[in-house]
Amino acid sequence: MDIRIYCKGGTLIISISNHKGGVGKTTTALNLAASLAILKKSVLLIDLDPQASLTISTGLNPDSFQENVYTSLVNGKPLSLVTQATSIDKVSIIPSNIDLSAFEVELQTTLSREFKLKHAIQKLPHYDFIIIDCPPALGNLTINALTASDMVLVPVQAEYLALRALQKHNDLVDLVKKNTNPKIHCKYLVTMFSKGTLHANEVLTEAHNLYKNIFKTVIPRTIKFPDAVTAGKALIQLMPAASGAEAYKAVAKELI
Repeated sequence: MDIRIYCKGGTLIISISNHKGGVGKTTTALNLAASLAILKKSVLLIDLDPQASLTISTGLNPDSFQENVYTSLVNGKPLSLVTQATSIDKVSIIPSNIDLSAFEVELQTTLSREFKLKHAIQKLPHYDFIIIDCPPALGNLTINALTASDMVLVPVQAEYLALRALQKHNDLVDLVKKNTNPKIHCKYLVTMFSKGTLHANEVLTEAHNLYKNIFKTVIPRTIKFPDAVTAGKALIQLMPAASGAEAYKAVAKELI
């Protein structure tokens, strides 16, 4: 399916999801948003991880906000009232904090709990893109994100075991597609790619063999991404010409 059909006058909602940690979900969410902003697109980031890594990566303190995504999903506070500005022009964020870890328990007996985020997003003003950073788990938060999304972007670390571990995640996407969101589809992005290694190139070849919906661009392994997180910025803000920044700009162009 051509993802660009969603962008003509509408909003493309993308979940960044993989139940395996450390594959580049938050890095992808932030740097893709910044790259889309460079291309004059308005972007809303939603931090759906109780660890609040995306919130922290934008330079914000997750404990400094009385209202956040948890307040909205559990207490019904409109998302528009908990949205915060970031240092990136045209990019806003709905922050998270550790309170969100109570979501699974507090809504355990709530009817249609899988649709809480979708219904909240429907009341937002227009953005060209909404990017949701999912937790490294296959629970109700991730199901909420997938139910609300047009597309799930799956970062795949360029390692064999990471590629093999995708089946459980893909099973969840299939379950969501069957029960709560028939329009959702996956697209895969190879991350942490070491160009000069045989192993990484073999994994890249295998990924293309397994999945048709895969970005042409690969994200290189570089220490520059952690440096940017320490500064609370996207890499493109600090080093626009860095290989990682250029890669995410290419991914953004593939989207639009």
